[in-house]
Amino acid sequence: MNRAVLPAASHIRANYVLRALKIPAGKHKIEFKFEPPAYQSGELIALVCSLLVIGICLGAGLMAWKESKDERAAGEKVLE
Repeated sequence: MNRAVLPAASHIRANYVLRALKIPAGKHKIEFKFEPPAYQSGELIALVCSLLVIGICLGAGLMAWKESKDERAAGEKVLE
């Protein structure tokens, strides 16, 4: 609330999904954040794994293209 960090115990369950907070009257900016360290670690692991999969796919495609290029070059030498 207004850049102040309130303890999690001050949250009240308003519904099954929603949360509530008792605040004094007036204009306030309220921001609920959920930033557990496990989520950030999982995000990093997912990014690294995605980059590895993309790299493997690009490497396999490059190897297949190079192999077909070499086969075509070998076929042209036989025709000569």
